[in-house]
Amino acid sequence: MATLPEAPEFKSNIKGYAREEVDRYLESLRAAAGAEIARLEQRVANAETLETAAIDRAYFYILDVRSRLLSDANLRARSILLEASNRAAEIRTAAREGVENAVDPEAMLAEARLKAEETLSAAAAEAERIQQDAREAVAAARDERQLLGEAAAKAEALFATAQEDAERLKAEASDFFSLIRQDAVRFQEQAEQAVAAAYEKASRARHEAEEIIDLAHQEAEQLRRRVEAELEDIRREAEQRRELAEERLKAATEDADRIRARTAKDRAAADREIEQVKSEAEVVRVAADQDAERMRRQANEELAAVQAACRRMRDEADEQVEEARREAARMTTEAEQLLLAAESDTLRTDIIAAAEAEAMIIRQDTEKARAEAWANTESTRQQLENANLQAEALLAEADREAERIRNLATKEAEAQAEELRTTADAERRNLLEEASRDRDEAARLRASAEQEAERLREDARRQAEETAELELRSTREEIDRLRREAEDLERTTQSKIEAATREAESARREAQQALASVLEKERLLGDAQGTAKELVEAAMREADRVRGDAEKILEDANSRARDAQAAVGRLREKMRAAP
Repeated sequence: MATLPEAPEFKSNIKGYAREEVDRYLESLRAAAGAEIARLEQRVANAETLETAAIDRAYFYILDVRSRLLSDANLRARSILLEASNRAAEIRTAAREGVENAVDPEAMLAEARLKAEETLSAAAAEAERIQQDAREAVAAARDERQLLGEAAAKAEALFATAQEDAERLKAEASDFFSLIRQDAVRFQEQAEQAVAAAYEKASRARHEAEEIIDLAHQEAEQLRRRVEAELEDIRREAEQRRELAEERLKAATEDADRIRARTAKDRAAADREIEQVKSEAEVVRVAADQDAERMRRQANEELAAVQAACRRMRDEADEQVEEARREAARMTTEAEQLLLAAESDTLRTDIIAAAEAEAMIIRQDTEKARAEAWANTESTRQQLENANLQAEALLAEADREAERIRNLATKEAEAQAEELRTTADAERRNLLEEASRDRDEAARLRASAEQEAERLREDARRQAEETAELELRSTREEIDRLRREAEDLERTTQSKIEAATREAESARREAQQALASVLEKERLLGDAQGTAKELVEAAMREADRVRGDAEKILEDANSRARDAQAAVGRLREKMRAAP
């Protein structure tokens, strides 16, 4: 804050001093005060411009978030419709091939369209709510700025009123002291006593003004410390919330690792089952070497059945792979939607990298499992063809034994096939249940994250409103206090002027009485009159200086009020820019 020019050490003895010196000081004081007011007004205008730009940037950012939310919802709806269309096409294809299915493709498509419409409706409602919140926030910021402008206008009006009163008092004092200069005929001793009393009163007034200024500085320092403490509390709370979010992300990562470990364990168990089945198939193949013509025909029939089963298993595996891909794409889309609400770019990058690595591992495992299944199918087919060739060579000598072995192998194969089908159905049900549980858990975590984010946004907005309300109330109280101090100072100055008026009137009466009693001392009285005139002018200049000090105090009070308004604006900008 710029400082006003210091008052020079005016002479206060009976010799007096030049009035032009006081006028020059007052002019320089007014010029400095005008320059300081212009500078503060320019700072306020710049702050309002920056605040408007920040509000515009926040509003356009919210519009961008709304656009991305609608775009993501549209992509998700298209994904739902595409998935339903593919599933319906598969069901129709299976129906044309003779495979019965209890799911109606038209009902599935209708349900998918309904789900897509619900997704789009929810996204549109959320986008509308976000845009409405943005409008309300912008309106609230403009209302606060208008209130601050009104407060500044009131402060300027009070300052203008104080200046007018000071000018009026100056004019009245000038008239009054003109009358005193015409009538004062006091002796030199009485004039010196009056000057000493006036100087003492001026010293007391200066001391009181310095105490008021010190008190104002102390209150401003307390306000600054309180604001810094509140900002430190806000930063500490934001750090705690960030640590809580990191802990939740770590827990989610650990859950994902446990799910991957459980999946790997299940895959190892399936590999062991496959190895066991391969061993049993090897035993059956050795026994099939001794089979006859009817066992060969039965083997051909079983080969056809196995090939059909392999095709079905391959189709089911492809469907599961496609379902896993669609689920991964959906989870990726949901993760990206959650990431859009994240406050940290570093955290968003880590989550995206982890999700991409996990998706790559899942795709590699899926491709590897499909290749192994295809290789096992080809190996089994080749082994069965070799068995047919060997069976044709041994047809003549293994007729009766083949019949017995065929019956036994048929029963064992049926039992093993039934057991494998039961195991596969159980595994598939377990996998579907685990996938359902994982989806439910992901939905729960997403809902919890959305609720937490909404709560944090609500807390931040409420805290910002409360802080702004407290700062506005504090600013208004500060302005009211400064106005009361100015009024008290004005009343004190007025009372001092009235006391000086009474003393001057009493002095004038005493001078008239003295003039009537000492007419014979005309020369001495003339000298005393000249001396009294100089002393009166000195007293008038001292009063002007006291009044200038009062104007300076008023100007400092208005400057502190404007600084408080600027501090409130900066605090609001910091709170808007805080994460």
